[in-house]
Amino acid sequence: MPALPVEILRSIFEHLDDNAKSLLNVLLSCRRFSQIAEPLLYTQVTIRGAYFGYDPSMTAKLKSLLEAIEADGRRALYVHSLLFRARIGDDEQVQLIDTIVIKLKKLKILSLPFYYQSLSSPAITVPFNFIQQSPPFSLKEFRYPDATSDQVLARFLGSQPSLETLQFIWDSAEAPDFPPAALPNLKTVMCNLAVFSHLAHSPARITHLAITDLDETPWESTVAFTNRIRALSLTLSDAHEVRVLVRFASVFPNLQWLEIAGSPDINKCLRKFCKYYGNERIRGIRFREPYRTSGEPRPYDVFEALEALEFVEYHESVHDEYRRWYCDEGESKRVKWRCENDSERWRGDWEKDVSEVKVERPTRGSTPTRWRPYHAYGWPGYPTYN
Repeated sequence: MPALPVEILRSIFEHLDDNAKSLLNVLLSCRRFSQIAEPLLYTQVTIRGAYFGYDPSMTAKLKSLLEAIEADGRRALYVHSLLFRARIGDDEQVQLIDTIVIKLKKLKILSLPFYYQSLSSPAITVPFNFIQQSPPFSLKEFRYPDATSDQVLARFLGSQPSLETLQFIWDSAEAPDFPPAALPNLKTVMCNLAVFSHLAHSPARITHLAITDLDETPWESTVAFTNRIRALSLTLSDAHEVRVLVRFASVFPNLQWLEIAGSPDINKCLRKFCKYYGNERIRGIRFREPYRTSGEPRPYDVFEALEALEFVEYHESVHDEYRRWYCDEGESKRVKWRCENDSERWRGDWEKDVSEVKVERPTRGSTPTRWRPYHAYGWPGYPTYN
């Protein structure tokens, strides 16, 4: 194997399962493998820690990463993605992240951590300084879940023209304005209404939009902006909020894919949705969380009301799997998404990134499958399997 060309070895190492752990083992095996594996090991750095509380061990993890980067300057150039799956809880951790980020000249994806604040943990009093400087990188994806509302952050985002994906929340109705020519390549946004109201007037060419705190707050946008939206993800906690959802979704005339996050009663939600929603181009509706309803979701009425609708997808809580009701099928089918992160699937291709999971049917001589007709839902006598 050592005699194989470098390109072949790199391709093999890129497809290792449990990538980081396996790459570390390869890196320690011999010098030649180490030279090939180390750039791959540092390409995506993910720092994990406690998510629901203050984690003092984060400090040691950050110091370890900083020491590794400073020991060999080439490692900083290998890092294209820096992700935090944890919370930070003191000034030292903020300053360590600052020191690390400013060294990553080829960084493309940056996901900052949540803050953790409580009476029993140290208080965070310093901001991220790299935002106030001129960073050496050009980001394609930026996530800042605990952003503060100020013009400094708006100017930082304005200095990132290559940004395509943005996620952040401003805890204020007075969100700052973006520079007139900011974010020309932005395509995917996950935010609250305070941020959205300002982005809706920017030159950004957004096609995928997720709103986390949908309410009846008035907002305005340009016609050009609303015409571009193709996929929409909205959080809905109760079927009574369907009118708010419909009012918001209806302003996007070319909307094709709608994801509903939260846990409403699916049958009630669909009945109200098809009663008030009139978009003839919607092709797919997806319920992200495990469904809450008196029985299996039955979307027949919504198929009759929305002619272009091809399927309704829902999360079955019992087997922790996704199923789709297609408009021309009499039973739901199990499907699998290529993307493993559930909250990111709405951003993908709702057709090409999903495959049907084949289920073996009972053979002759086995126990027959029972079925019952649904006379009340438009297709009397059509078999639906238990």
